[in-house]
Amino acid sequence: MKISVALCTYNGEKYIAEQLQSILDQTRLPDEIIICDDNSSDRTLDITKDVLEKNVFRNYKIEINNPPKKTIKNFEKAIMMCTGDWIFLSDQDDVWDKNKVEKLLGCIRKKTLLLFTNGHLIDESGNKIHSTLWDRWDFTVQQRERWINNKLAFQDLLQNRNYVTGATVLLSRKLLKQAIPITVPDGHYHDAWFAMHAAAKNGLHFLDDSTISYRIHPQQQVGISKSGKNTESVFSSENIPVHVFRDKILRQYRINWFQKKKNTLKKIIKHLLKR
Repeated sequence: MKISVALCTYNGEKYIAEQLQSILDQTRLPDEIIICDDNSSDRTLDITKDVLEKNVFRNYKIEINNPPKKTIKNFEKAIMMCTGDWIFLSDQDDVWDKNKVEKLLGCIRKKTLLLFTNGHLIDESGNKIHSTLWDRWDFTVQQRERWINNKLAFQDLLQNRNYVTGATVLLSRKLLKQAIPITVPDGHYHDAWFAMHAAAKNGLHFLDDSTISYRIHPQQQVGISKSGKNTESVFSSENIPVHVFRDKILRQYRINWFQKKKNTLKKIIKHLLKR
């Protein structure tokens, strides 16, 4: 089983060394790290290379976007460059628990296409805030019970009611055929997009545990931030209207569900004819 990390960066010199070191300190190392940088103007890439060389990690690729692709399309590019069977998504400013990779790989089930977790919150200095991602997103016990039913999760995600944080996500390569390219409206993010496709195929699972320390700071491009969200650096000019997005997804998976029922019916008829 080959494991990739898709790490996206942009002017992240303040925290990138700590994040990258936490990936390189894993109890189960990834087989490759793909870094896509959105044309940083600071020392992000110099620091990244220094950390990788210091740790003698050779199987990495760095790609610089010029012009910038913005957050969502930057993640799409990083994911497409990955060659692993399973792909971990990584922001530039968090810290992974040492056993994150090992723990998530151990929780993969037969149908898993996307697995996500909770995360502890930390401030700019790395001090713990007594709260979690799921507390902030209001992913309550009742909501978690609802999402065990992937059809209900799909309905929520289609309406952009999302509880998935991309920095905690593990993706199966099998999901990419349906989910690449990422085609969303403004206000919809890549984590919800992948989760929606996984739920449509009954492959969305979650682990009720924290596997990262998620950093809250004013320079965040997306996520929880004291100063709000800077969406200018996130959404692509290729984004589509909401009604087009929903119609497209419903057509895609209504056909899939109809085909699945049709195939099941054929099997039943074939079995009855043999009797």
